[in-house]
Amino acid sequence: MQKVLDVYNFLNEKYTIENQEPWDNSGLIVGDYRNEVRKIAVVLDINDETLRQSIEQKADLIVSHHPLIFKPVKKITSESIEYKLIKNNISVISIHTCYDNAKDGVNDILCEKLGIENTRVVETSDVVCPIVRMGTVNETIGEELAKKVKEILSGKVSLADAGNRIRNVAVCSGSGSDFIREMIENNVDAYITGEASYHDMLFAKDNGMSVISAGHYETEKPAMEVLKERIKERFNDIEILSVVENGPIIYF
Repeated sequence: MQKVLDVYNFLNEKYTIENQEPWDNSGLIVGDYRNEVRKIAVVLDINDETLRQSIEQKADLIVSHHPLIFKPVKKITSESIEYKLIKNNISVISIHTCYDNAKDGVNDILCEKLGIENTRVVETSDVVCPIVRMGTVNETIGEELAKKVKEILSGKVSLADAGNRIRNVAVCSGSGSDFIREMIENNVDAYITGEASYHDMLFAKDNGMSVISAGHYETEKPAMEVLKERIKERFNDIEILSVVENGPIIYF
């Protein structure tokens, strides 16, 4: 019988949990390495709905992208997710920025899905950005690239169009605003990320780089589908549960 530790070791071997960003909280978040695992739920977020489905299907382990706990927890009551996990003897392993950073991880998967080729990790004059990938597309313009991203990810996109021809493209799933200056320094033509602020997009446009904001959930969800298959392939004696998960944002 497989244990939580077996799944942890598999994920750590592929995605090296210690390579998470310093502010992150990946790893075993709740539970016991010694617990047996027969059923796993793989989700982007642990929330009331994904937890409810996991409990109903008698999950032993939840593997999530976003860590359940980022900030100190001041209390655990019967209504809290942490309490319900412990009560139902469900362990939690989160692989966040270690999965983002890894080769064949979140951003490599996103690049492949978007048809971005010749990808590499972005390096600037004074910093390496292990999360961000840079590659190439057939020459296009901002509006056409934005339409393609929208179609492939089945979501809403926002475009700050610098009016430039686009060949070199950088990708960062989730919240990628922090890297906009580095992308401009790398002569990126267009930067695709999950979410970017108004002022960051304005700054990029004024400096000749187009930005496509394609949704935090939408840019990370494809990697969770791949992760399900990778876990299933490695542990054919563990059932991977079907958990319906929708993004938290409703667009009107």
